[in-house]
Amino acid sequence: MLSGVMPHIDLFELDGAVVEAARRAKLISVKELGQRAGLSGRTVWLARNGRPIGLQSVRKLARALGVGASRLLASSAASENAGAGGMTRAVG
Repeated sequence: MLSGVMPHIDLFELDGAVVEAARRAKLISVKELGQRAGLSGRTVWLARNGRPIGLQSVRKLARALGVGASRLLASSAASENAGAGGMTRAVG
């Protein structure tokens, strides 16, 4: 990697209410969700509060919750990029 060059990272805003509903439906704690997903407590907090997280984290959360990743995306993030061939909010 070149010094001073930031890599392009796609970040996604999740719908915190959907994340919470899926977690409660699984009858698991926030801590257990993080453990099942292999994510830090900070990343789970970000997801639950609609803050941007990386694609791999979205996939891990979706897998741990037993839902499709697109189900977790905030509707504004999904609709902003649907015409661009995907559902991403790129930052960087």
